[in-house]
Amino acid sequence: MEETEIKEKTSNKKNIVLNILIFSVLLLLIASSAEAAIIKGDIFDYSLKKASDIVVEIDSSPKQTMVSKDGSYLFTLSPGNYNLIASKKSGSELIAQAEEKIEIKQESESGEFVIDLILFPVVETNPENSELDFQTTNPLNGDAENFNTFYIILLGLIIIVCMIFLAYYANRVLSSNKHSDKPKKNHESKKSKKHSKKERLSNATPKKDNEKAEETKEEEEITKEEQEAKHEIRVTDLEKILEILKKNDGRATQKEIRKEIPLSEAKISLMITDLEAKGKIRKIKKGRGNIIILNHI
Repeated sequence: MEETEIKEKTSNKKNIVLNILIFSVLLLLIASSAEAAIIKGDIFDYSLKKASDIVVEIDSSPKQTMVSKDGSYLFTLSPGNYNLIASKKSGSELIAQAEEKIEIKQESESGEFVIDLILFPVVETNPENSELDFQTTNPLNGDAENFNTFYIILLGLIIIVCMIFLAYYANRVLSSNKHSDKPKKNHESKKSKKHSKKERLSNATPKKDNEKAEETKEEEEITKEEQEAKHEIRVTDLEKILEILKKNDGRATQKEIRKEIPLSEAKISLMITDLEAKGKIRKIKKGRGNIIILNHI
């Protein structure tokens, strides 16, 4: 009898201790969950369609990483500052990425929060592109400098011609004063010579004017032909850009377009601006590169 009572008391004590431990663990779990926040959301590509096979990671302690097959994610976080990154890869190459900074304040933010992410294509950049971007944003800088230089040279030539004319006129005045005391015959002979010279000049002037008019007309015809040829080339290049976009499912980076068309980056940028003004494409700025999207008209 006594042994049975002792066994029952011992088992009762063990049950009490076990119940106390379970209750303590439950209290700790409830307290930690009250301070934690749940961050969740969906991941979309740049066309706002739900993405799949995305690697999502957050720099918590320890770091949490998951692979989202259906384009959704969920993390449980304690108060602090975090960096949430979603990446789309093709083999070992990174093709699209989204990044979001998150701040969870002490005791003030708990519960569930929805943060959706949009993936943007990763565009490679290099120093050559930065120089080309500067030329694209300032396409008329070189022309303006040439324009100013031309007018400075022209002004200098006009000043030189004026000085020569004034020197010639002054010389003529002085020489006429020196020879004013000579006989009238010499004066009349000089007058006749001047008159014949003027007649020769007047007869030669219409010929020169006709020659100049013909040269100007020829230059205008040549310039017109060159402009028409340039216009044809420009229209052909614009159609090439639209064909490239159609081949690439309606989108391509500016760098990919330049690989297809052997023109300078500045000229391609001007043609893209022209197409955008006509409403045929739209342009999304990403870093130092551009993503060109074909409008479906």
